Amino acid sequence: MFICSAAGLSSHLASFNFIRLLSPTELMVFLNSINVILDSKPHISLLVFNSLSFPFSTLPNPRLKPGIMEHVGRILSHISAVRQLAVNIYFFLPHVQPG
Repeated sequence: MFICSAAGLSSHLASFNFIRLLSPTELMVFLNSINVILDSKPHISLLVFNSLSFPFSTLPNPRLKPGIMEHVGRILSHISAVRQLAVNIYFFLPHVQPG
């Protein structure tokens, strides 16, 4: 839990950067530009992905997804190690009713 005054909250929110990535192309452009982005914002120490699956839900050929996701994982692992950057990925699993 995070508790602070309204002024404190405002200053904390000002330090957040938000990028919406809705397609595989946008995600790959972002990942291929990540070093430039991090060079311009050296204070960044945490990347949070709400979902890595969502951008790939529109792939015309779903069989491409595993290979692309493996490539994304390698990029994120490399960035994390080289930049000493924490990467947090949230996965949402659909609710399954007991059979």
